[in-house]
Amino acid sequence: MKAKRIINGTFWAIIAIVLSTIVCLEWHENGCDWTALLVAIIFYTVLSAGFAYMVDQTIKEHYNL
Repeated sequence: MKAKRIINGTFWAIIAIVLSTIVCLEWHENGCDWTALLVAIIFYTVLSAGFAYMVDQTIKEHYNL
């Protein structure tokens, strides 16, 4: 169970980093200011953390039954 939870956390951390990077690069090319980029980073990181938490809880529930 612990290995699956670590893989899940790593997967979602990579998703958050890649997604935030791609969005920031695209938005910066379109002329967005640093405030909008910071909000995008926060939004996509929190979104990914939420998905990671949901999957983590599912893994924990599956192995506790």
